[in-house]
Amino acid sequence: MKHLFPGLFLTLTLSLCLNGAAEIPAADAGDPSVLFSHPENPALFPEESERTDSTLTEEEKTALLERLLEANCPKSVFEAHTSATIVHSSYDREKGIWVDFAETYCEKDLRFQDDWTLGYEELRYLVTGSDLIQQYEETLGYILFLNSTDLPYVDFENGPLFLSSRTREEILLRTEQDEHHLYLLTRVPESDQDSDKGQDEVPDAFASVGEYDAYLYSVDPETFLLSSITLSTQREDGTSELRRAARIFYDQPKDTFLEEGMLDLTEHLFPEKTWDSSNLRTVTVTLNPGADDRKVFVKKALRGDAVSITLPEGFHLYTDEACTIPWIDDGDAVSDLTLYASLPKEGSPMENAAESIGTDPSA
Repeated sequence: MKHLFPGLFLTLTLSLCLNGAAEIPAADAGDPSVLFSHPENPALFPEESERTDSTLTEEEKTALLERLLEANCPKSVFEAHTSATIVHSSYDREKGIWVDFAETYCEKDLRFQDDWTLGYEELRYLVTGSDLIQQYEETLGYILFLNSTDLPYVDFENGPLFLSSRTREEILLRTEQDEHHLYLLTRVPESDQDSDKGQDEVPDAFASVGEYDAYLYSVDPETFLLSSITLSTQREDGTSELRRAARIFYDQPKDTFLEEGMLDLTEHLFPEKTWDSSNLRTVTVTLNPGADDRKVFVKKALRGDAVSITLPEGFHLYTDEACTIPWIDDGDAVSDLTLYASLPKEGSPMENAAESIGTDPSA
């Protein structure tokens, strides 16, 4: 998993990582929770698993995927539940066990994740309302975000919660149902497969004809609310290699692990509620100074905590109100900082710059 700093915000679309892969068992009419306990079994689905369900028309398949998306969008989920907790897992082949590597807690206007992926430093982040903070346990520390754009970091109303917006582009292959669950098996479009695996997770064999990535969604037959998601690579010989897995729980009280992590990030995200003003610094950004549409954005931070500034596309940061002296980050995370942002002026050295040096710096 790539811990993106900080220009690309980590969205909660089940962007899970892979510590290893495993051969996983045949699915039957029962609960596929066996996928988490018997990695030695070579088949995930019965023979001819690529064959689509002949009882469903193309229109019906499309309607099922649309219903899956609608039932699991934030509005639908939080009309029925106060919270959702997602446990992300991967299979450790060396130890021969399943490993939980991240936990995400979601409320209507809040997202919190703690990711302790093996081989990477621990990363936590909290988004509440329009405020965002990340914490890198070993290197970068706490990073608050100052957003001077009209785009929220998370669309709490319509943005993805468990699913990607690309889910509707998947191809529904099969459906099965037992007493408690409806299972939907989908094929990931070929154009998405390589980018989904990542450069270091695509063995050459995956390029063979007949192999493809597939999602298995387990939902409530009546409400279509998700209880688990698995992502696997399906092979020509009928075997499957599990890549990612997530289990979803609703209305569970926060455990001590989540409670303490959220409290810590909240104290840094809103430091004026916890610390004396002498321990705080202020970062101020004025957008379009001197213009009628001038806007001022202010972020309070604990001295020592970095502040990442998100600017509208094409804007640059300057140290003077006339926007003639470009700002260069000197790494000072203790002093107050006042900056100005505007589009490059005609004839300025930055007019034709390929990238905005002021986009998402840490101040």
